[in-house]
Formats: sequence, C-alpha cells, structure tokens
Amino acid sequence: MRIPQDLRFSVGGFSPKRMAYMLSACSFVLLPMHRRLPGEASEALAGFALMVALITAVLCSRIPREAPHWLLPRVLALLAFLMHLALVH
Repeated sequence: MRIPQDLRFSVGGFSPKRMAYMLSACSFVLLPMHRRLPGEASEALAGFALMVALITAVLCSRIPREAPHWLLPRVLALLAFLMHLALVH
C-alpha cells in the first residue's frame, strides 16, 4: 500500500521514521534523571515519556508497512515509557 503524496509529511525535513527513532532515544536518555529529581518532577518526566510514546505511535502510523522495522520505534518508545513508570518514586 502506497501513501498518497498529499498525506506524506516530514518534521523539520526528517522522515516520520527518523523522528520516531529520535524521540525514543530522547526518552531513553532521560531515564537516569529519575534519580536526581524529586517525586513530583519524576512523575512529570514519566508523563513526558507517555507523550513521547503517543507521538511516536502517531509517527509510526505514517510509516508504510512495507518498510523494514516499521514497528520498532513504537516498541522502543513503549519500553522506555514502562521503564519510566518503574523508576517513578
């Protein structure tokens, strides 16, 4: 299935797949911050991870299913979110 040209988009010149990978990586990079933040800020960081997971899911829906590893960014973002939930104190 091909995506029509009018439905294709990019964020800052990057493809949706590349942006999804970058957002997932940012979420993983923020994992050590839970040790340094107080409880409320740690919860806010977990909320940010939830937002990243949702945005990544939307971006992954724009990746053609014929593309290799089209689901991997979504899985990585969900894994990062679950790790953020485990680290909230």
